[in-house]
Amino acid sequence: NVVHGWEMSNTDRTVAVKSFSGSKVNDMQDYLKPLLRRNPHQIIFHVGTNDIKSEKSPDQLVEGIVKLVSQVREKSAHI
Repeated sequence: NVVHGWEMSNTDRTVAVKSFSGSKVNDMQDYLKPLLRRNPHQIIFHVGTNDIKSEKSPDQLVEGIVKLVSQVREKSAHI
């Protein structure tokens, strides 16, 4: 985890911060499986920045992000 020294303002909730340095949108599909097993109530994604220098078009990048969100909704409809 590369996020150090952050304090969460709402301490009555359990928060897990997961970071995958250097990962691209398509890599996140593999990381999702163990995360979804924990039955989270919310997921916040910060994805796509490592894809910018790739040979993918902006449309392909958006398509990958939409697919990622769709996979989460398939597995965990409550999110």
